[in-house]
Amino acid sequence: MKTEEYQKEYFTNDEVASGIAGLIKISKNTLRNARWKRQIRFTKVGNMVVYKREWIQAYLDRNEVATIA
Repeated sequence: MKTEEYQKEYFTNDEVASGIAGLIKISKNTLRNARWKRQIRFTKVGNMVVYKREWIQAYLDRNEVATIA
């Protein structure tokens, strides 16, 4: 498989917090609070928490604020 054909499916807390792979940066505290409030989907494997790109995008879309004008 060529590198350019590979697209990462899951992202760790550190990757989301650092804005890797074109994702917007979301702090670890914000991610933790969103998980605790069940505002963002996640998968937990042992002690590791991971997110799919579409789950992150859905969280951002739900928090969009429309303009007044």
